[in-house]
Amino acid sequence: MIDFEFISISTCPVCKSIRRRKEGLRGERPISDLPKKPDSSSITLEVWQCRDCRHIWVDPCPRDKTLYQLYEQDSANYFTHLQEGSLDGFFLLLNQYSKTPGNLLDIGCGTGRLLKDAIGWKCTGVEPVTEFARIASQYGKVYPSMDQLSEKYDAIIALAVLEHISDPVSMLLKAHNLALPGAILIVEVPNGQRFDSWLLDLMLKMSGRPWTMKTAPLQSPFHLSEFSKESLRVVATQAGWKIEKLWTSPGKIGYPIPRFLNVLLNFTQRISAPFGWGLNITMVARKA
Repeated sequence: MIDFEFISISTCPVCKSIRRRKEGLRGERPISDLPKKPDSSSITLEVWQCRDCRHIWVDPCPRDKTLYQLYEQDSANYFTHLQEGSLDGFFLLLNQYSKTPGNLLDIGCGTGRLLKDAIGWKCTGVEPVTEFARIASQYGKVYPSMDQLSEKYDAIIALAVLEHISDPVSMLLKAHNLALPGAILIVEVPNGQRFDSWLLDLMLKMSGRPWTMKTAPLQSPFHLSEFSKESLRVVATQAGWKIEKLWTSPGKIGYPIPRFLNVLLNFTQRISAPFGWGLNITMVARKA
């Protein structure tokens, strides 16, 4: 049984602004399985957006202990989630911004896909979930925490990681301390300003439902937050990184709605990505 523990985060975890607006509620089950109105049979959390940097987060927020139990419980399904998609675009970026292969750190390495395919690099991973780390350790040294690292790195990667933690600034500050001068940082996070989630939230509101598609703190993929381009800039610069490029990119996501609507939403997302409304935000930064 999951031991549910929560912590209140009333101010923006990125820019510390007290100005926020409520986006809606998130439950412990997919929205399609939730009742029209919240009831005592399920846990509900509030989702907020910062009025200054537009970062989106949940309050109250599950503690790490609760999250790790959820990851372990859903590990079979989550492995499938981690294996989806191509890493070709990532390796193009890595080769473009790195002169030669060196020491590479993959934060939140999951089952070790990147460690396995980063040919020529000396790879290290950080993965706090025991079952994930067990599989990833086939491809490189894997540590449960960044605090246990002492080596310095030429490239640090955090793909689909920052949305899973309550203090992203602290994580990127630790990464900065582990980076060699001139090292690159590549980050990818979900875009809280994407068009499809805005449209689906509008449809939920019109139907009288209080739920939001943004975040997923108690169900796979267990997102505690979603970023804007502004909030990711704030996180990186506060942690000492110099941003070289930041953009949104399209992707595919299967919502529990009729297939033709999914096709329409994914098409809309692709054409809107150049304007900042794509599924994901990617950032390349460097340590001065």
